[in-house]
Amino acid sequence: MINQLGVTDEHYYTKYAEIPEKIKKEALARADKSPFRQLFHTEAPSGYLNDPNGFSYFDGKYHLFYQWTPFKYQENPKLWYQAWHHLVSEDLVAWESLGPGIEPDTLFETHGAYSGSAWDNGDELLLFYTGNTRNEDWQRTPYQLLATMDRDGVIKKAETPAITGTIPGYTDHFRDPKIWKTAEGYFAVIGAQRTDLTGAALVLHSENGTTDWRVLGEVGTDRHQDFGYMWECPDYFELDGMGILLFSPQGLAPEQNRFENIYQTGYLVGDRLDKTHLSLHEQSEFIELDRGFDIYATQTTALPDGRRILSGWMGLPEIAYPTEAYGYCGCLLLPRELRFEDGRLKQRPIRELAAYETEEKALSVRLDPDANTHQIAIGFGHVLKLHSKNTAAGQLVLELYSNEERTRYTRVLLDSAKGEIWLDREKSGLPVGEAYGTKRLLWEGDLSEIELALYLDRSSIELFLQDGLVVASSRIFPDESQQSVYFESLSGEWAVAGTHAKLDVQAKKG
Repeated sequence: MINQLGVTDEHYYTKYAEIPEKIKKEALARADKSPFRQLFHTEAPSGYLNDPNGFSYFDGKYHLFYQWTPFKYQENPKLWYQAWHHLVSEDLVAWESLGPGIEPDTLFETHGAYSGSAWDNGDELLLFYTGNTRNEDWQRTPYQLLATMDRDGVIKKAETPAITGTIPGYTDHFRDPKIWKTAEGYFAVIGAQRTDLTGAALVLHSENGTTDWRVLGEVGTDRHQDFGYMWECPDYFELDGMGILLFSPQGLAPEQNRFENIYQTGYLVGDRLDKTHLSLHEQSEFIELDRGFDIYATQTTALPDGRRILSGWMGLPEIAYPTEAYGYCGCLLLPRELRFEDGRLKQRPIRELAAYETEEKALSVRLDPDANTHQIAIGFGHVLKLHSKNTAAGQLVLELYSNEERTRYTRVLLDSAKGEIWLDREKSGLPVGEAYGTKRLLWEGDLSEIELALYLDRSSIELFLQDGLVVASSRIFPDESQQSVYFESLSGEWAVAGTHAKLDVQAKKG
């Protein structure tokens, strides 16, 4: 059957409640069998989790949605339902699931409720997102849609789109609005692709946020006019008087240990934007936000206490992950506080995480080529905070989640002779993304004194180096035998001190 937009209705469900309970239970049971379920990172109860959406503080709580395709791995019958899943929290750490939030239940989002954002308007939360539609020839028409959520959590959608279809000079890749408000009204940046197949971000504006949304123009950049073929999930915010454009460009070629993932996420720093000044006049090259293997589609929000907090998808499009065998995929990063220091962003784990650290133990190790190895057993779900010093050129290896035979592990190599730190997941466990390499260069510089914080979940690692100057996020899939950490001096003398603690988050996930 063809509906009034020319879209085929077959196999497209508009409400989660309309999907048979038997199918839902089968999907949940399949995901529950996974040995890789995270202990303190947010995952979907089933299916595919990707972009964080609507990250905000409203009515005394933190709200975070994520794009959710719960039956992506359902084969018989083949179902398609792409929505937003709604989470709330009182501390950004322990999240409670409220189930489906934005659902694909209008003619403007027949093929998915795509990414978007939120703004606290006091009595209601304003939601701005992209609706995806396809006709019978699989041609796309995007719609930029508005909704509001009241204090009871009731979501009401606007009857007509804020913007319908494409913009002259741009293709149908037009999505992911990120909203904010100033004295000049409501603004949003949105990802776009020019008709010459290059990526851009456009600035939208409305006086009241609900009507008369229009395109003001592109975010002007001096050196990034031909920079990939699509910019997804753009985010504009200001820190320390600077304008920062954070986005995920697709189509960058690797160059000298940069841009090695299938797609990238990073930022430009420049002038502040307003209604009449859309040129960023960037002051630096594009800086990768994270040097790890798995990060994409980040989104930030400002908290009442002034902190700028980032969420993100610890995963990438078009990469196969081992959890797909259990009918689910994807997790979110731990929320991070952003600060702008010395011309770049620093990222720190939010301070609220410290309240969940238990069973803390001190660590103090001196290593040299004669007494070169130290082992600790920490199990899954820990945080390891280290401070290392070395007085002569040498190499220190950390083998995270290692088995007793030391044949499977995730390796961090500190090479003070070369002034380099590397992350290596070649032997981490089940393989993932090997076509894009198994090693990442994290740091080039002085290694005489290094600070590391390592958040080790069941199937991921988040590494914070030098107080968040460098961050690396990576999915890993070790087996149950890999529950030790080894420190080894390959050369030189090293002093390592710090703590390790269990990170015990009793979150209600999914």
